Amino acid sequence: MRIYQPMARYLPPRPDQPRHVWMNHLHWRMQPIHVWLRWNGVDRLFLGSTGHGGQDALDGLIQELQRHQHSTLIAVDGPLGPPHEVKLGALDLSLATGLPLIGISFQYEHFLRAPGWDGKYYPMPFSRVQIKEGGPIYVTGENYEESRELLRQDLVFARK
Repeated sequence: MRIYQPMARYLPPRPDQPRHVWMNHLHWRMQPIHVWLRWNGVDRLFLGSTGHGGQDALDGLIQELQRHQHSTLIAVDGPLGPPHEVKLGALDLSLATGLPLIGISFQYEHFLRAPGWDGKYYPMPFSRVQIKEGGPIYVTGENYEESRELLRQDLVFARK
């Protein structure tokens, strides 16, 4: 079973598509994103991030994933970075649910970079996009730090 499934394949949402449950920052400026996510197949949205109710949101996400076969997506470097530094929430989610982590990164042929801690990439129209999907990483108590490094390696593809 593949956990990651690109959302674009399922726009607009259909009754036969896999369901999604996400965790997202709760700041007021994110509300348009929250509405867009609901319109595009995200059944449950747990609001919180590092320092802003993130543990409660993560606990809700864990419970939902344990009950149902949903997909989810997490920005593992958190809301404040530094970029490509894997925070513990994603690893804890995988450890608690037994579901694998799959690192996904993007390279763009032509892009603009936003100022800020993460230097977001905005692809230019008609730019080629290369997507790298890492192999599944099953987190256990024994391989916790090794899993963190494997996931970090999947993320640095975007910088090359």
